[in-house]
Amino acid sequence: MSWSLPPEIMSDDRVSRRARSLLALASIASLAASPSPSAPLGTSSTPAAQPAPLPGPKKATLLRDASGRLRDFTGGRAPDSEHPLGTLFVAGSGAGTTFVAEIDLASHATLDRTQIVPEEANVRLASEGTRAYALIATGRQPLFGELSAGAAWKPLAKLSARFRSVNAFVVVAGRPIVLPQDGDSAVFLVFEPGGKLISKRNCRAGLFEGNWYKLHVRDGRVFVNNLVTEDSFDKVCAFDADGRGPVDELEPLPEQEFSLERMELTGEDSSDRMWAAPVNRRLKVGPKRWIAAEEPESRAEKPPTCDGVTGTAIKKNSLIHGVRVVHSFNCCGDTGLAGIWVCSK
Repeated sequence: MSWSLPPEIMSDDRVSRRARSLLALASIASLAASPSPSAPLGTSSTPAAQPAPLPGPKKATLLRDASGRLRDFTGGRAPDSEHPLGTLFVAGSGAGTTFVAEIDLASHATLDRTQIVPEEANVRLASEGTRAYALIATGRQPLFGELSAGAAWKPLAKLSARFRSVNAFVVVAGRPIVLPQDGDSAVFLVFEPGGKLISKRNCRAGLFEGNWYKLHVRDGRVFVNNLVTEDSFDKVCAFDADGRGPVDELEPLPEQEFSLERMELTGEDSSDRMWAAPVNRRLKVGPKRWIAAEEPESRAEKPPTCDGVTGTAIKKNSLIHGVRVVHSFNCCGDTGLAGIWVCSK
């Protein structure tokens, strides 16, 4: 049940705006949430305050690599005397190769580059605590490995399931958890660190085509929102990160809105009075409380920005050692610059 909109519908400005917002929803997240898959190396695996962003106005710099297109990023080494802002791992593919590179966040210079496979493959990066990982989907057995200083690549396992493309990827207790892009439904694969498939977690929903989903890890559970059904673009699913137990689901009504960052459902009654209700880790909705009409607007997640980022929507938006890094992409006929931007200048 993969969803996209045909060109004749996309030409309607109202539908186009809705489609664009949907493409961005899953990846625009509050940094106050639990550590993201792209948390920088050197941070704790438990929730902790991120370093304060660097003072002063920021201007975005688009990272470029002559070897190919950059497709993902995650945190690298912590700041030191040689690299005062720390480093960033990026992954890309092109010209018959898939590679990872380490970028200095202050100078934006490429420090080292390593070829992972001698072919163009789908690659995603993630971090857990002080460790960074890569997942390479080649159409054969996907490769799971660890990254370290100098863009060193250490293969850890071949995953015992085949898929050609990865939509989302996170690592919990060394276990890779994957949302493949190959199928037309939201099926999550949970693996052991050695690559054996533990379980498949099936959410009764589809994916909005073109969207990069983000797997949020909180209290030992994996959450994903903005999944698609016949009646909604906002379905939420959650399951235990060890691959056991049931899959919990929440499908807000059209007049309701769910915030994963606040774990809260908001809406209005027939008299246009606004309410909010807490949502627990099993996606059960608690008691409603009345809130001021203007409150939801002030509570809405506003993605941090920096001057110069272009593109239709955001795939990933993270603080890496206090430096904003944004991955944008184009859709819907947009042709401007898009890619991985560093907002440190």
